Amino acid sequence: MKSGLKYRARRHYLDQALQEGLKELGHRAGRRELSDQPDADSGFAILPVRDHPEKIFVSRSVEGVYRSDRFRDLIGNRVLHFRALSEKESGDSQLLLAIFLERYSPRAVVDLSEYSDQFLDGGLNWLIVSPDGRVVIRLFGKDMEFEIGKELVSRPEARVEPSRYSLFSERNQWLLKCLLLPGISLSYWGGPADKPRSVVDLAEKSGIPQPAVSVFLQQAEVAGYVKRNGRSFRVIRHRELLEEWSFAAKFNPPENMNVRPIFGQSFEGWSRENPAHREQPSYVAGSHLACHVMGLGRSNNPEKILYVQDPFDEVMGRLDLVSDSSESPWAKLIRPKYPELIFRGAVWRENIWIVDILQAYLDVRLSPARGMEQAEAIYMSKLRKQLEGR
Repeated sequence: MKSGLKYRARRHYLDQALQEGLKELGHRAGRRELSDQPDADSGFAILPVRDHPEKIFVSRSVEGVYRSDRFRDLIGNRVLHFRALSEKESGDSQLLLAIFLERYSPRAVVDLSEYSDQFLDGGLNWLIVSPDGRVVIRLFGKDMEFEIGKELVSRPEARVEPSRYSLFSERNQWLLKCLLLPGISLSYWGGPADKPRSVVDLAEKSGIPQPAVSVFLQQAEVAGYVKRNGRSFRVIRHRELLEEWSFAAKFNPPENMNVRPIFGQSFEGWSRENPAHREQPSYVAGSHLACHVMGLGRSNNPEKILYVQDPFDEVMGRLDLVSDSSESPWAKLIRPKYPELIFRGAVWRENIWIVDILQAYLDVRLSPARGMEQAEAIYMSKLRKQLEGR
């Protein structure tokens, strides 16, 4: 039975996200709030939209971590109930599924799209919100991703177990890349070319001491992401791994600073500071910029991340940058604690150094501007075959 303060807080957060989503898409909600409707828990609530003529039936649900069978059952059940209800109602009506997910998964949107096309002629509306404030919405034929201003819970409450955080330390992230990316095209990965076959082999290829590698593999095995077979091992549950990895990155961000250029809109001296023949670059571009350089960009999003090794003041002096406190900064400088995570796997393309394809996936997944859509495109086009072998 869903009850208690925790559930009510999530329901209220879901309603808040829905109101914000209407505003983002240029609509206005009517006077009657969803929370005022006592039948909303057991069935549908009516969402009055002042500038939309059709009646909007809303079904709200508070869910935990995405599970395919449960989630698809939820959609199917609500669609069937709505179709029965709409036959009794006079006038046109639409269905809106508003769902709180404890941990967001892009597969939820895939499921919703399939049911929309199959049973409602593409007319299903939805909104998904997670505790970190990320909102994914389709309403009246428009898709959008954004963040609501306040997270549901504070960071200490939202943290995963310490063991899970330590599994995704920056050094361990580098080890994960050394397990996952060897064999992919050199256009997307500049690290070790061959998959490691043993603990000793992984230690040699990654440059990390063997005892630390052994501890990492034990953690990954306990977490259910590595399966051993004698001395060898393989990574499993790739999608869940990437979701957990992204979640850990969200709540443990490295040192960063928003910046803008003093002159113009390009990094002056980039090629001069970053020649291709260097063993390691000085700066590496990430996020949407890296996706466009790879030829995988899905939008015209101008978001830029610049990974650096030197102190921020030195970097800004070299590249003629200054700090930017605006709501839409031109770029973000990030200084990882373990530089090998970014710099050893970097790739030289179109006269700039860019992050490896897995880092690009993680960067854009945390972006509120169509980030999940971009991340899913990277996974389906390049990472799926590499990681899952299909």
